[in-house]
Amino acid sequence: MKNLEELNISGTKITSLPNCFSKLENLQTLYFSHNNLKELPHCITELKNLEDLFLHENNLSTLPNEIKNLSKLSCIDLSGNKIINIEELRKLFPTFYIEFRLNSRY
Repeated sequence: MKNLEELNISGTKITSLPNCFSKLENLQTLYFSHNNLKELPHCITELKNLEDLFLHENNLSTLPNEIKNLSKLSCIDLSGNKIINIEELRKLFPTFYIEFRLNSRY
């Protein structure tokens, strides 16, 4: 599993990610959309090769501040979540594409 570059666990309705995700050293793309995730585990900030993170249609209201340390991250989709402070996220990620469509809908 260390060589895994793309993982799609969308639509599984799981509510949390296990801490073992940090062992996926070569993961570049993570699809975790259409689930019931309420918070992003801190271990996700250890995925140093992560480039694309798809988290749309979950129940996220915040992200860990350490996510800004993912230097290869260039795209994050947060649409359809409960994120209220969009400006704070723009400060964390000033140089790349962030999708916020339909946030704060609850």
